[in-house]
Amino acid sequence: MLKNYFKIAWRNLSHHKMDSSISIGGLAVGLACCILLVFYIRFEWSHDNFHKNADRIYRITEQSTNPNSEDVSKTLSTPYPLAAALDSIFPEIDRIINIAGGKVHLEGDGKFYSQPVLFSDPGFFQAFSFPLIYGNSKSALENPDQVVVTEDFAQRIFGKKNVVDEILTFRINNERYPLTISAVAQSIPANSSIKFEVILPFENYFRNDPERAETSRQNWYIGFGETWLTLKDQSDPTSLEAKFPEFLTSKYGDYAELLKMEMGLQVFEGAYFNQEYTSYITGNSNPLYSNILGGIALVILAIAGMNFMSLTLSRAYRRSHEMGIRKAAGAQSRQINFQIFGEIFLTCSLAFLFGMMLAEIASPFFQQLTRKTFDVNIFADPILWMTLASMILLVTIITGFYPALKMSRKKAYHLFSSQRSAERIPLFVKGLICAQFALAIAFLIATFTMNHQLSFLMNKDLGFSTSNVITVELDLNDGEKAFQIANRLSDEAQSIPGVEKVSTIASRYRFDPMMIHFGYGIGMGTYRTGTTLEIVEDNDMTLEIVDEHYLEAMEIELLEGRNFSPDRTSDKENGILVNKIFVAKLGWANPVGQIIEDKTDRFTSTLDGKEIIGVVSDFHFQPLYKQLQPIVLQHIESDEYSYPGTILVKTASGSLSQTIANLSEAWSQVAPEEPFSYNFLDEMVALQYMEEQRWKQIIGFSSFMAIALSIFGLFGLSALSAQRRTKEIGIRKVLGASVADIVRLLSKDFVKLVIIGFVIAIPIAWYAMNIWLADFAYRIEIGPGVFILAGSAALIIALLTVSWQSIKAAVANPVESLKSE
Repeated sequence: MLKNYFKIAWRNLSHHKMDSSISIGGLAVGLACCILLVFYIRFEWSHDNFHKNADRIYRITEQSTNPNSEDVSKTLSTPYPLAAALDSIFPEIDRIINIAGGKVHLEGDGKFYSQPVLFSDPGFFQAFSFPLIYGNSKSALENPDQVVVTEDFAQRIFGKKNVVDEILTFRINNERYPLTISAVAQSIPANSSIKFEVILPFENYFRNDPERAETSRQNWYIGFGETWLTLKDQSDPTSLEAKFPEFLTSKYGDYAELLKMEMGLQVFEGAYFNQEYTSYITGNSNPLYSNILGGIALVILAIAGMNFMSLTLSRAYRRSHEMGIRKAAGAQSRQINFQIFGEIFLTCSLAFLFGMMLAEIASPFFQQLTRKTFDVNIFADPILWMTLASMILLVTIITGFYPALKMSRKKAYHLFSSQRSAERIPLFVKGLICAQFALAIAFLIATFTMNHQLSFLMNKDLGFSTSNVITVELDLNDGEKAFQIANRLSDEAQSIPGVEKVSTIASRYRFDPMMIHFGYGIGMGTYRTGTTLEIVEDNDMTLEIVDEHYLEAMEIELLEGRNFSPDRTSDKENGILVNKIFVAKLGWANPVGQIIEDKTDRFTSTLDGKEIIGVVSDFHFQPLYKQLQPIVLQHIESDEYSYPGTILVKTASGSLSQTIANLSEAWSQVAPEEPFSYNFLDEMVALQYMEEQRWKQIIGFSSFMAIALSIFGLFGLSALSAQRRTKEIGIRKVLGASVADIVRLLSKDFVKLVIIGFVIAIPIAWYAMNIWLADFAYRIEIGPGVFILAGSAALIIALLTVSWQSIKAAVANPVESLKSE
C-alpha cells in the first residue's frame, strides 16, 4: 500500500511538471538561502569557542570621565607596567601578559615589506588555545631574538611548514634584526577574533622606539597595548574588580578621583560582540547584524513556505475528481489524509534535498557577498540534519492540514459537484500572498533607499578634491630617512608629465592605532582637546600635519589669511591654519593673527602658543556619519615627532597608468629597498562605506529572492484561480467577452492583493530605514518617490506573472472549458 502511495505521488509530480518544478524549486531556493544565513550566524556566534579557557580569560578595561563635560571615555589601551603590578598584588591571577599590535618590516627578495605582527609577553600560547605544530609553547617567546609564525606564513615564505631555526630578518627602527623561528603555529581558525601570522616577544616593541622605551616601561599614563589575564580556578572576577579602586588610587593618586577612573574585566567569551570597547588586537562584530540576517532568513523561508502552500492548494483542488473517485471506491478519510500528507512529504523532501545542494553550490558566492570565510559542510552537520528533518515534518503538517481537512470531510458527490467551480479562493491563501508581497516590497524599498543614500554619500561635495589624486605610502619608522625619500620623490614626481602638484603629509599618528579614528588613511590623527583650550572646550578636534602644497593638491579653498610660506620660519614653527568651524567655536571675528593660549594648569595643549595665519573652508575629513568638526593644519617641520607618511600626487586627467608607471620607476631609484605602495584617494574615501555597500548587496539579494519567491506564489494562485473559474470563463467567452476582458477579470483580484501588501509594507520599511539612516549625520530624506517606485515595480511584476495564466485561460476554447467537467 505504501509503495502504491509513493507511485501515485511520483506520477502526479511527473504529470504536472511545471507546477512541480516551481513548487520544489521555490522551496529549495528559499531553504538554500536560509541554510547559508544560518551557517553565517552560527559562524559569527562560534567566535573564540575553541579556546579551552575562554571563560577564564579576561582583559583589562579602563574608563575615565571628563571632569568638565562628564563625557565618558572607555579604552582597552593600558600602560605596560600594569601587568607586572597586578600580577604581584592579586593572587587570583594565574597568568598575565601584555599584547600589542603593530607593523615591522620583513626582508624578502631584496626589499623590506610591511608585515603586521603581534607583540606578546611569554605565556601567550598557554593562555590561548593556538596549538603549535612545531616548537615548544612554553619557551617559544622567552628570548627577544625569537619569532613564532603560522604554518600558512611558513609555507608562503619558505615553501614548507617546518621552519624551526630558520632566520627571518626584520627591520625595526632602521636596524636589521635576524630573528630565529622558535615555533610554528597551526593556521588560525576562521572564527578566531585574534588574527596573526607573526608573533614577536614584547621586547621587540621597544626596539621600535628606543628613545621612549624606558618611559613606556615605567610610565602609568601611556597606554599602547592590552593587558590580558587568566584567573585561577574558583576565582571570582567580581571580587577582583572590587579591589581595583584602591589599586587605582595607589597608582594615580588624586587623578583617580578627579577623572573618576574605573578599571574592570572583560571576559574573552563573547567579547567579539562587545560594542563598548574598540580593540586593535581582536576583531569585533555588531550582534545586530546577526539578528538582522536571522530575521532575513526567517522571512525568506516564510515566503518560500507561503509559496509552497499556495501551489500545494492549487494542485489539491485540481485533483478533486480523483479524490471523489477514491472515496466512491471506498477509501476512508484517513487514507485520503495519508495520501495527501505523503505526497506533500515527498515534495518537501525533494525540495530540501535540492536546497542543500544549492546551498553547497552557492556557498562561495555567499561568502564573497558577506566577506566572511567559513565552512559550509551541510551533509556532515548532524544538528542541521535534525533541524531540517523537523522542518520537513513541520512544513508537511502545516501545508497538508488544510487540503486534507477539506478533501477528507467532503462527500464524494460534493467532489464531483460543479459547485466547486464557484467556490472562492480561501481567504487565508489570499492573506499569504499579501504577506509575501508586503515583505518583498519592504525589501525593495530598503534596497532603493540604500542605493539612494550611498549615491548621496559618493556624490556629496566633501570640500576637497578626491579625483586624480594618488597616495604613495612611506611605510617607515625612521623620520630622517622618511624626509630624505619624500623630498627626493617629490622632486622627481614634479618632473613627470601629467603631475600637477605634489604634497607631503605626516604619519605622526598613523602607526599608533589607539589614536586613529577614521579611514582616509592619509595621515590624519584625532585627539581630544578636553579643557586645554578655553574656546574649543570639550570638542573633538583633528590635527593634520601637512606641507605648504597641501591646499593646492587637495583643492581646499583659503578663505582669509595666508598659506604656509617656505620662506617664513615662524610659519613652520608656530603657524597653523584652521577651518571655519574652528573659528566659529573661537568666537573671534578676526581670527588671523590670534595666538592660542593654554587656559589650564593641569594639561599642556599641543596648540599652546600657536598663531592662526589663515582660515580654510570646511571640508569633510571624516566619514559622513559625523558632523563637520574643527580641524587644525600644522606644518610638517613644526614637530620633531612628525615625519612624512604619505605623498599626495595630484595628476591631470588621462594617462593615469603611465603616470603611475613613471612614479614606480622614480620610487625604485629613490628607495630601492622599499616596496612601492600606492592608492587612489577617491577609492579610499569610498572604502569608508564598505560596510554599507555590503549590506546594500545583502538586502538587494534578499529583495530579489523575496520578489522571485513571491512570483512563484502568485503564479500558483493565478493557476488556482483560472482552474476554479474555467466554466465561468467559457460562459463569458460564449456571451462575447474579449481576451482583454477575461485578463482584466482575472487580474483585478491580484492587483488588490499587491496593493494591500504595499500598504502593509510602507510603515515597516519606513521604520527600518529611518533606524538605518540615523547613523549618518548627512542623510537623505525618505520621500514618497521610493515607495511609489517599489510599489510600481512589484505591481508590474505581479501583472506580468498573472497575465501569463490569464491569457492562457482567456484564449482557451470555450467548448472545451464547458465540457471539462
